[in-house]
Amino acid sequence: MVETEVQLVKDYGVIVKVLDQEEVTTGFIINTQTTSKKIKPGQKIRCRVLDVDPIKKMADLSEKLGEVKTSKRDVKVGEEFKAIVELNKESFVILSLKSDKSKIGFCILHNFNRDDVDDKNPQIGDEMEVRVAGKRNGVIEFVPSAKKTMKSN
Repeated sequence: MVETEVQLVKDYGVIVKVLDQEEVTTGFIINTQTTSKKIKPGQKIRCRVLDVDPIKKMADLSEKLGEVKTSKRDVKVGEEFKAIVELNKESFVILSLKSDKSKIGFCILHNFNRDDVDDKNPQIGDEMEVRVAGKRNGVIEFVPSAKKTMKSN
């Protein structure tokens, strides 16, 4: 979690200054990751980090997931879950578990180009079934479960 201060509010999202962090100085919150509250410049917001570009010192953030309490439940390699696409990047998607929004991870998009995966174009808000493929340093890697179709919300 990071504390931020709203710098600019646009129709597509919010640009924030990340406070008390050296690795990241600026953040972006896409509209789908904000709560229904009215956001104003100068407002302080607690956010969850979804992705970091260390070269630009920028992060994709979620205000919505920043309000979720962390669960102590651990996920195990091989477990299957329903997940929601939170962010769609060029080569991967960020997912949160539907049953435990405090658990987020990534799935590399080339994993969708398999013959046993029905939908190959995940979009923000899509629900899908995934399997835990691995965990490193607290980061969860997911793969799509075989022959599972995603549903748009």
